[in-house]
Amino acid sequence: MRRKKRISRNMQIAQQNVQQQAQVQQQSAQQAAQMKQQEVQMKGQIESQMAQMKHQFDIEKMALEHQMRREIEMIRAQATLGFKTDDKEFKEKIEVLKEDRKDDRVKKQAIEQSKLMSQRKDRRGELEPTPEDQMNATITQLLGE
Repeated sequence: MRRKKRISRNMQIAQQNVQQQAQVQQQSAQQAAQMKQQEVQMKGQIESQMAQMKHQFDIEKMALEHQMRREIEMIRAQATLGFKTDDKEFKEKIEVLKEDRKDDRVKKQAIEQSKLMSQRKDRRGELEPTPEDQMNATITQLLGE
């Protein structure tokens, strides 16, 4: 009897040990599954945050590129306008210079005619071009008139 009780008790203890080990293994498996699930969730969150940060970075990059393009276009427009203004001022100066040269030529023509008239009346000798006349003639040729 004692022996049967002892065997029965040992079997009961062994069975309890097996059940406890099964529970421990089940708990370990659950904990492992929970850890795995948390790990997957964290990876998902990290990937989501990375995608969001990348998207935000792309938006900021595009905004900066747009701003830089706009500034470049403004600089180009200002440069073009400046060149047009400079070109206009240059043309105006050339026109003023041409008019001044024309006035000088008309004046000199009047003087030359006066000299020629004086020479015809034998009041003056042979006419010689002055260095100033030669310089004015050269300038007139360079300006294309």
